[in-house]
Amino acid sequence: MKLEIEKVLNLSTAHITERDNHHLAECTKDDHPELTYSQAGWVISTGYGFMVFVPPKGNGEEVAEHVHGFKQVGMSKEFIALFKLAAEQGCTWLRLDCDIPTVEGLQVFDW
Repeated sequence: MKLEIEKVLNLSTAHITERDNHHLAECTKDDHPELTYSQAGWVISTGYGFMVFVPPKGNGEEVAEHVHGFKQVGMSKEFIALFKLAAEQGCTWLRLDCDIPTVEGLQVFDW
């Protein structure tokens, strides 16, 4: 039996802005009238943060499409950098959670 196991980058929500948090919450809703948020990709609310889908490593075109979508909804350059970091590391998901400790060297936002 072959199991499919995916890699996740776990980071604190303190590494995103309050505005990023708002936009990610909007991405999880199905009832927004404009298509802008759905263009940002798959975002799942966990109740403590978010799971953000990251396209497979090596699929630069799809990563670029997601980055473009996130820029369209107003995500910060800091969030975009975290998303790209997850892609560069070969992660399938970026997990942002309020209970995960911050990482030294990454910007921290106090909100």
